[in-house]
Amino acid sequence: MVLLIDGYNLMHALSFSSGDDLEEGRRYLLDLLGLYKRKRGHRVIVVFDGTDKVGLGEEKGKMGGVEMVFTRRGEKADDALVRLASRYREGCVLITSDRSVREGAGRYGTFSFSSQDFQEKLWWIQYSDFKGEDEPGGEIQQPSRRLPKKARRRMRIWNKL
Repeated sequence: MVLLIDGYNLMHALSFSSGDDLEEGRRYLLDLLGLYKRKRGHRVIVVFDGTDKVGLGEEKGKMGGVEMVFTRRGEKADDALVRLASRYREGCVLITSDRSVREGAGRYGTFSFSSQDFQEKLWWIQYSDFKGEDEPGGEIQQPSRRLPKKARRRMRIWNKL
């Protein structure tokens, strides 16, 4: 499974304020996602707006096993996320709280979860690494009646995260 993550959106969900050092915030986010990748084994791609970069093309890098993409000049991270979702289609999960991006990626069969929901997953991963335990309560309890097929698939994907 491939996780496509709206970098600045998730940083905001992690209570990173715009007055803080952006580089430090990105480093913290990438360290946290690196831990997530080691624990879960999913491919993680984080997309940032590249407006402050000098180059005209898209810049890519890797830190702790997490792939970073800084968008090319004139392209927003939102557009890059939808473009990547169209490439991976149902093989990826999008993490963003931006409704328009979630809807755009949903047209390609990509499931998405909010940054706030994923923040909770990251917190449990960090907690379990610190305590040396498995995640408590990681599974969503199944309801007593059968859900529609799309809702069941969404639950399976969430439990795999």
